[in-house]
Amino acid sequence: MDAQVWRLPRRGGGPGRLVVALVLSTVLAGCAYAGDPPDRDVETADGTIALDLPAGWGRSPDPVEPPTVLLAEGTGDEHLVVSLFEGADTAEQRAIEAAVRYIDSYGLPCRRLDDNPIWDGPVLDCRDQTRRPWMHKVLVPIPGEGVSALLLVQAEADSWDEAVDVVKPVLDSFLWAEP
Repeated sequence: MDAQVWRLPRRGGGPGRLVVALVLSTVLAGCAYAGDPPDRDVETADGTIALDLPAGWGRSPDPVEPPTVLLAEGTGDEHLVVSLFEGADTAEQRAIEAAVRYIDSYGLPCRRLDDNPIWDGPVLDCRDQTRRPWMHKVLVPIPGEGVSALLLVQAEADSWDEAVDVVKPVLDSFLWAEP
């Protein structure tokens, strides 16, 4: 099995790497599955992304391309969508454009938070107060060299502080390794 390393900034600054191993498997393509391996990696037909999500989260690969999209469902209405964009000159721009498309599709008030407890870079918080309990859709764009990621975490929360309690452990659970 060949391993593909996508370099992304690591929490706390400095370069890191998000390891994606190529897996030629059709068994898991487009299917939800149970019985995760101990390290709880997410496997899809075209890759394995090293995640160590909090207990109670399951995974369901989504074969939508481009970009590579991985979906993790929570125990309630929470979910995590990871979109990976490749391209030496275009990945970061495509991740930003995807964030804008998400915001436009929600039709919700969103705010950009440059100073936040989740990530060293900016995050976008969209509050959905049209339903009870309230939901926060938090977008975290992570620029990289040749590949960028866009994380969308939907959290059941009445306040920003409650949303942070859901989103921060998810982001911290990624495999951030030294280069």
